[in-house]
Amino acid sequence: VQMPPNSPTKRRIHKHGRGQELVMVMDGAVVVMVEGERYLVERGDSLLFEADVEHLIFTEDRPAAFAIVSSPPYGQKVI
Repeated sequence: VQMPPNSPTKRRIHKHGRGQELVMVMDGAVVVMVEGERYLVERGDSLLFEADVEHLIFTEDRPAAFAIVSSPPYGQKVI
């Protein structure tokens, strides 16, 4: 994912079903809010959290290039 500074302008807190999400930043920085806790994830850093808790990802004053890995993949039925 590539995100310009101050994106998205409309922020949406959300959560998913059972599983985990991993955010890995290749360039710049993103802010990840997980259940009200603020994490600044910068180039070379990663953050792993449970997908079923409220979270949101956004940029502030600089752009970012990052990957989001979810397990299980969205749209897959979890047994």
